Amino acid sequence: MHTKPQNKKAIMLAMFGSTHKNALNELFNIENHIKMRFPDFEVKIAFTSNQIRNYWRKQSIDFIESQGLPLSLSDISGILGTIGRLNDDGFREIIVQPTHLYHGEQFIDLSEYIRGLNSIKTVKDKWLPFAKPIALGRPLLGTWGTKYDYKKDIKKLCIALKYHAELAEEKGSALVYMAHGNEYMSSGIFIEFQKIMQNTYNIPVYCGTMEGHPDLAEIFHQIALDNIKNILLTPLLVTAGDHVKNDMTGEKDSWQSFFLAKGLTVNTLCMGLASLETVAEIFAGHIIDAAGEVGILI
Repeated sequence: MHTKPQNKKAIMLAMFGSTHKNALNELFNIENHIKMRFPDFEVKIAFTSNQIRNYWRKQSIDFIESQGLPLSLSDISGILGTIGRLNDDGFREIIVQPTHLYHGEQFIDLSEYIRGLNSIKTVKDKWLPFAKPIALGRPLLGTWGTKYDYKKDIKKLCIALKYHAELAEEKGSALVYMAHGNEYMSSGIFIEFQKIMQNTYNIPVYCGTMEGHPDLAEIFHQIALDNIKNILLTPLLVTAGDHVKNDMTGEKDSWQSFFLAKGLTVNTLCMGLASLETVAEIFAGHIIDAAGEVGILI
């Protein structure tokens, strides 16, 4: 009745996704980097956002092709669909690496998906869908617990963002980050990130969030107290998509318009973290760590 499953290896990159071409290309930069670093693994991407998956499924092949984007977007799957397809194709050792920034709602939900899949039992072990538990990598800014020191993960990201610090210094500007944040979990990780960035580069750095704390008004209060007049505004987001276009640099009610109205000189750097090879390499390191936890050989 059963044919013994094959045993191949894959890496699934769990991404929120985007409808913006430039943001997608930033995500594909991570995908290409991981493919280069792990040539013996099949590398697939999954979009966790239902809305974004539905958007691309409604687009015509001609439209996607005209944008110079991969036709696979027309059939992009979520977490369960991508893992299911991989498993159907004989991949029984799977590493899931999220492209999330920190341990928030999206990472918690992803963790529960993986926990559920890893709980599957069969009468005979040889018919289990996975030869080893699905491995789950941690976000850029690390995760809770004692296994990995999250402060070291923050430091790694700060080092990877050297380009931001050098550009701010070149322009004689303070470095201001716009992060996403949330309304119902602590976002203190961004305050820690700000402090470590300041200590790493010895320049003024401020990190605020669109949701939660510290918000725009709170970081401006500190910027004013520090008598800062010139800033480099850039997203602490994986991609420079809708939030950057509207919330950061939009003509009305944006961070840029707010700072300009306060009399500051504002330079902007509209690029997501995923565009940096140094950031993509952090994800590669987290994949190696995750593989080691479940005994998947790299």
